[in-house]
Amino acid sequence: MNLKLLRGRKWNYTAIAFAIPFAAFLMLLICVGATPFGSKSLLYSDCFHQYFPFFKEYRSALLSGQSLLYSWNVGMGMDYLGLISYYLASPLNLFSVFIPESWLLPYFTLLTPVKLGLASMFFAIFIKKLYGKNDFSIALFGSFYGLCAWALGYQWNVMWLDTFALLPLVALGTVSLLRDKKFILYTVTLALSLLINYYIGFFTCIFVLLIFICYQICRCKSVKRFFLDFVRIGIFTVIAIGLTAILTLPTLAALGTTYSSNNSFPSDFALNIVNYEKVAPAAEAWNAFKIASEAGEPAIGLWFTAVWKSFGPVLDGMGQVAGNLSGGSSTNFIAAEGLPNVFSGVTILFLSFLFLMARNIKMRDKLCSIGILLFLFASFVIRQLDYIWHGFHFTNMIPYRFSFIVSFVLIFMAYRAYLVRFRFKISHILIALLLTIEIFCLSKHASAIPDALGSLGTVLQNLGTAIAAGISGDAATQQAAAATLQSYYSAYGNTYVFFLYNLVFTLLVVGILVYPRCHRTLKPSTPMAKCKEVVLVRANRRRVSSALLSAVMVVELVMMTVSFGFSFAYTDITGYPQGTGYSESMIKYMKERDPSLFYRVETTHAQTLNDGALNGYNGISTFTSSANVKVTDYLCDLGFAAQNNWNRYCYEESSPVANLFLNLKYMIERSGQVEENPYFTDVHHYGSVHLLENNAYLPLGFLAESELGTLELRKGSSHAFENQNMLFSASTGIPNSVWNVTPESWLTMTGNNVTITGQHSMGYCAYNASASGGNVIFRYEVQEEGLFCMDVNMYARNSFHVYLNNNYLYTESVVLPQTFSVSYVKPGDVVEIHALCAANENSSMNIRAAILDDDVFQTGYKLLNISTLNLTEFSTTKVAGNINCNRDGMLYTSIPDNGNWKVYVDGVEAEQTLICGAMVGVEMTKGNHQVVFVYENKAFQIGCIISVMSLLVFLGLIYLSDREAWNGRFKTIQNRFKKSGKKSSKKKSKK
Repeated sequence: MNLKLLRGRKWNYTAIAFAIPFAAFLMLLICVGATPFGSKSLLYSDCFHQYFPFFKEYRSALLSGQSLLYSWNVGMGMDYLGLISYYLASPLNLFSVFIPESWLLPYFTLLTPVKLGLASMFFAIFIKKLYGKNDFSIALFGSFYGLCAWALGYQWNVMWLDTFALLPLVALGTVSLLRDKKFILYTVTLALSLLINYYIGFFTCIFVLLIFICYQICRCKSVKRFFLDFVRIGIFTVIAIGLTAILTLPTLAALGTTYSSNNSFPSDFALNIVNYEKVAPAAEAWNAFKIASEAGEPAIGLWFTAVWKSFGPVLDGMGQVAGNLSGGSSTNFIAAEGLPNVFSGVTILFLSFLFLMARNIKMRDKLCSIGILLFLFASFVIRQLDYIWHGFHFTNMIPYRFSFIVSFVLIFMAYRAYLVRFRFKISHILIALLLTIEIFCLSKHASAIPDALGSLGTVLQNLGTAIAAGISGDAATQQAAAATLQSYYSAYGNTYVFFLYNLVFTLLVVGILVYPRCHRTLKPSTPMAKCKEVVLVRANRRRVSSALLSAVMVVELVMMTVSFGFSFAYTDITGYPQGTGYSESMIKYMKERDPSLFYRVETTHAQTLNDGALNGYNGISTFTSSANVKVTDYLCDLGFAAQNNWNRYCYEESSPVANLFLNLKYMIERSGQVEENPYFTDVHHYGSVHLLENNAYLPLGFLAESELGTLELRKGSSHAFENQNMLFSASTGIPNSVWNVTPESWLTMTGNNVTITGQHSMGYCAYNASASGGNVIFRYEVQEEGLFCMDVNMYARNSFHVYLNNNYLYTESVVLPQTFSVSYVKPGDVVEIHALCAANENSSMNIRAAILDDDVFQTGYKLLNISTLNLTEFSTTKVAGNINCNRDGMLYTSIPDNGNWKVYVDGVEAEQTLICGAMVGVEMTKGNHQVVFVYENKAFQIGCIISVMSLLVFLGLIYLSDREAWNGRFKTIQNRFKKSGKKSSKKKSKK
């Protein structure tokens, strides 16, 4: 379908393909009041904690011109290339340097509609080049790709969208390479896909393999051609990967320091989606086969039994996935237990079934399309395939991240059916209708449809009652009817939406496709004039049908966007970052007040898990897939909220002992309430934001006892006070404990609307909450003076309030076990922790408290503060300083080890010691020394060489191919001249 000429010019349909998703999403932002049009935002989940803080820090790094090899602002310091490769490599991020800082969040938000528009446009280019069409249809089908359920559901993972958008161009390049032997598009787009986001790029590589296999099945003419194609695609795939080595090699090296490197291939039979009861028989059969195989017994029969028993649950899971192809289902934004986001439109689903019945489409094409879909569906269900797809590890939330490939294949199938839509018989349309209804029946909402339709009469009756009562002014009757309607909506609201959505769009598509076929059948005896009339009617009906189908598709695109808009959980950014202008002013003041080369800063209570990156200071906390597992374990052992498989560690106002070993100089309090703490001084404030200076500060490096190099901490956060005692003693040589756990006699535990079912005087409590909820109260009657800290572990992730002498101090929520600083206390003080329990909650919690021995702490601090590293030079990749060692010992630094740091003492490379498995240390002798730490990323150096070599090879092949092309053209022109010369000589001879 072509749109009418605009001022005598043709429409640019690829531009329209970009405009439809872009405009739809932009209108959605306007309607919901999202930034830059309101106070809401798309900063959902990790986007709030990671993506925007990293984006902001990346812009700062670009503007400062500093090296991008390492960053001190993310966590305690980490390899920056690994972080860039996953989160920040989009070319659109480079334009952030031209954006004022106050407009960074609006710009970041607008990247989403831009990338969705690019995905639509690239898909339009794909089908335009593949089938030679240039009309409104390419814009429509491109828009269905740009607004598919995966794109809308996972749009908050903004760093994935670039490679998602490039997939159609990679597919086009693959076909061009295999069909036309043109390699530039394939090599460039595949390299960009991997360079921009290696994770989604890995999915693209697997899909390229599937395209290659299908192309050979459908188009290969000989064995020789197969091997030539295999060699050709292999060469240019290697070149494309080589071009990305400058970033991917350092990334692979960095991933070796993360928790994901500890994953192993699943050996047991397990399935996603399917209930365990259905999987259990197959799992037992596979276990029997495994035992027999390991014992060396014949197991072929057991293998067949296991395979046979696996078919049922696997097909059950694939059926549930197929049911999610229907419309009106809720989009999965993050839930690990949710279904894959595979919905691409009811129109797309219906046309995909018609594709299978198209007579002029080869059977091999149909079988390959079905084969890819079945393989993808099986990959969602079978854990081993899911493990491979996700880069050989299992995901933390956000499941089935490769499901956008299903939408790509379905839309491709649907477009091929659309091209031959007038060749289908009514019987084909009816079969497609039955298959579509079957998909609807597989949905999780289908089972509730009979009950929902059965209650429809009651719903309509109450609706009428509510309207009548509203007119008559009977408020009581109106409220009762409204309450009944609300209860039915809660029970069947999603079912009604599901039923109506699919029913309306399916009937519209069926009616539109049947309409052109409702005409008289021509017979041999039909007069010519009548034939012309019937032909004109047919043509007119087809034009009307095309226009109506386009209109329905536009409406469905709008409905898909609106459905997302209603279901997405937007984030209020009124206080983001916390403290707003006051925090910004305070950080600026801090840097002007203390221009030291390096020190670390943290907030008393974190807002995000990357406050350092968000606010522009060298922090401690981080949450990133690039998190160094050694640092995570180290901080977990010291009592911080850290968990290695979550790739995070978080600092909360904690222990003066731990602060010694983290180079923490300042804390920022943003609530306006500063607890009494003699180890910090309130040096300045703006509004509610206070700057607290650490009175027991130690720099990045200091001299400790040599025994520190052999110290092994007890694993786990439950040993926080013991581990801090061990670390302090090993560093200072003081045998006395710096932390003294409070005696049992101090603590009493009581329940408020909570039944305590078990308790221990050391702080353990098991409980059952009432139907209305309640709280568990931990009451400490203090009998010693000192800083009071507590080690908290609440399995139900409770929130709790902290009180000192009935005065409220603060509220905190526990996600992971960690230590909290309460306040400086004196004998007679009472500390209370009120842990909030949800209704009918049945769980347990454990709180251990300790008092800091100030005499031991001050003695140890003075010993450690005698010989410290005085920094003379500091950059992202080099740290230099002088130290006057008053004795032989171990130079402890809070520089996280990742294998790339080299240490030079007095110009000679020194052997490093890994302290507590995480931090860089080096043995020192008595006297003055110059110490230099240099960050050398060998993987980056090798990657640069590979990328340069790959680029030279690629440019050389382009030169040779262009030279051959020009030679071919020159020979063609030369031959033409020769032929024209022969003709003229023949004419002369005839004369």
